[in-house]
Amino acid sequence: MKGVIALVLYFLSRHSFAFPSPKSLRLRNPSNHKFQSFEPPTAHLTSLQKRVSPHFMTEVDESVAKNLEPNNGSWLNDVINLVGSSTSVVVSVTFFAVLAYRRDALMVAFFIGSISNGILSKVLKRALNQDRPDDISSDIKFKPNDKGMPSSHAMSLGFICTFAALRVPHSKVFLLLYVVSSLYYRVKKNLHTWNQIAVGLIVGVINSVGWNSLCSETSAFSVVKFLEKSILPSNGLLPVPLLIIPAALGLVVVGSLECRLQQFFKGSKEA
Repeated sequence: MKGVIALVLYFLSRHSFAFPSPKSLRLRNPSNHKFQSFEPPTAHLTSLQKRVSPHFMTEVDESVAKNLEPNNGSWLNDVINLVGSSTSVVVSVTFFAVLAYRRDALMVAFFIGSISNGILSKVLKRALNQDRPDDISSDIKFKPNDKGMPSSHAMSLGFICTFAALRVPHSKVFLLLYVVSSLYYRVKKNLHTWNQIAVGLIVGVINSVGWNSLCSETSAFSVVKFLEKSILPSNGLLPVPLLIIPAALGLVVVGSLECRLQQFFKGSKEA
């Protein structure tokens, strides 16, 4: 056995073995049964890679980056977008629904104060004459063309939510979260600056506190008592047919009907 091992070692030491290079593989051609060299098309592959890679890798990088984005807070952004984009409709419809349901002196007084607050916001916008941010988000369908200082949305929310919170104290937390979400959305979409939001909110809150005190029954001049004695019928309720008045006023003042009509006619002319 030792002799056989010694003979194998001697044979290996006398001969050297060379393995073929990967770049020069000898493949058998089945058509003529001859061996021929195969060179990888390196130059062709390099050229193809240069043409395809930039576009392909760009799409891959964007896809990977999108998939790797953290999902933390994505649901919160969805909630903020939903609340902010629907604030005008939700608040207007809810306010009118409560007014139509109750029709009492307090709700009528609430409506008068809200409309007065909305008119004041338009007067202040013309007086201060401060533009909105230039780069309003592209996903805003109806881009406002009025001035930005103060924010009429902030003034309306400040007035309505403060009045409601003073009358229904257990709604304070919900109303606060709603106002913060809605106004943050308007800054996020560059509809207003933080200063425009802050001024509008402060003015709206001050107006609401003052109007609420005037609506109190202990006030020297109570708006609610005045409406009950001098304006409303003996039952103290606003007649149903007269609901058309607050509906029309709300659409014009709070709903910014004139801005939407201007945008509509402008779009029609461009088309």
